Amino acid sequence: MFVYLCPQLHLMSRRTLGRQRGELMKQAKLQLDILLQKQAWVGTTADSCQAKKPLGEVIHAIHQEFGIASKVVATTTDNGANHVAAFDAFGKQEGVVAQELCDVQGQLAAEDIDTNLRITLPPCRRCCVHSMNLMATADLSEVMGCSRGNTPWRKAFANAQYLWNLQNRSPIAANQIKAAIKRKLLTPAVVSSVRAPTSTV
Repeated sequence: MFVYLCPQLHLMSRRTLGRQRGELMKQAKLQLDILLQKQAWVGTTADSCQAKKPLGEVIHAIHQEFGIASKVVATTTDNGANHVAAFDAFGKQEGVVAQELCDVQGQLAAEDIDTNLRITLPPCRRCCVHSMNLMATADLSEVMGCSRGNTPWRKAFANAQYLWNLQNRSPIAANQIKAAIKRKLLTPAVVSSVRAPTSTV
């Protein structure tokens, strides 16, 4: 199909791509390393991850691997409890000197594991779009009066939700809505702080 649409484009087969994956990853990492070395400051984004190591260790290891640990000025995350806990435990506090808690057993356990491991994370920035989406979808129902009974807000939202669902499930209804108002309805999406287990940092 691609031969007819774009003859100058040559796609690799799945098998060839599988064989060359390691080399392609090395080339991409090398290009990224060169680009990152030229930058004075870097901002990173951390998404949920499924790893055997704690999240703080994973983020720190990635910053070390790419040689950007001293360049990262902030890391943007969602509002997940795992991110908040990791950055509270290992993050730099802006304008405040970080104080270590006196936990004798924890310190002894840490010394037994690895005496050289010093995890420090940059300041954390929570994603404002994610926060606003959570406020608009989840927190709004907690506002006094909105969560009780058949309020006008609930009725209006139920009607809007019905139209959104109808448009998204039925092509015929979607065409009728578009014909009636000369456009499709914009459908809001609920963002959850729980991500798929296959996400990476």
